[in-house]
Amino acid sequence: MDSPIFEGVAQIDEATDDWVPVARVLDAWGLGGWLKLDVFGDTHRSVLSKAKRWRIRPKLAGQAIAKEVSVIASRAHGASWVAQIEAVVDRDQALAFKGQHIEIRRSDFPRLPRGEYYWVDLIGCSVFNRDHVCLGTVIAMDDHGAHPIMQIEPSQAATHDVGLADHLARADTSATASFYIPFVKHFVDRVNVKVKRIEVDWHADWS
Repeated sequence: MDSPIFEGVAQIDEATDDWVPVARVLDAWGLGGWLKLDVFGDTHRSVLSKAKRWRIRPKLAGQAIAKEVSVIASRAHGASWVAQIEAVVDRDQALAFKGQHIEIRRSDFPRLPRGEYYWVDLIGCSVFNRDHVCLGTVIAMDDHGAHPIMQIEPSQAATHDVGLADHLARADTSATASFYIPFVKHFVDRVNVKVKRIEVDWHADWS
């Protein structure tokens, strides 16, 4: 197995409706209605430059309905990104989008080389060790500096028969009992995003 290289969005929830958050609106840029964006990972710069339709979603649920827009222009600007979208023609209109998230359809993402993965595709994968024990499900990815890490929610389904009390106890503690596995070659044996399965060299009692 080649040493994995993991690109993508850090600390995001599983994509919904095939839309993936790739950036956040930092501010208005200039006076002509342009938006200044904070892009979640270098990989998504190429996605932003190619996608012609974006969806803008408020940061907090319930604020407003997500809106799909056409992109007029989109380009790098120093360490950030700037873009112009339809029907936004002045600074005041652009400021109304501050703090909102930019989403792009997963189908618009470019194909990655073998051994590279978008983090959004790893979230929701079941994690099995070499003993074929299901350790849990990936609920988040994070960049730990030296390497990415998977946050895993332990499996509530036991590999052996257990009593009802044991099952309920696991369910009650699942929210606080998540654990982490470094997403590096030393621990990751195999990744199959098509079947949502990751195989690792990790003992169950390390969790």
